[in-house]
Amino acid sequence: MSTKQEVDRLRKRESLELSRKRVMNDLAACRNPRYRVVLEAALAHLDREIQTLG
Repeated sequence: MSTKQEVDRLRKRESLELSRKRVMNDLAACRNPRYRVVLEAALAHLDREIQTLG
């Protein structure tokens, strides 16, 4: 049986992974260099958060 903490961690990880996919899609379509910098920073942040969750 999963504990509430494990379920919460799993949900957070799934949410972060969905956000990462959206950012990757936005990066693929991005033509504005300034927006690209913002997206790359967001991607790095999401990767760190996902890494923290394991």
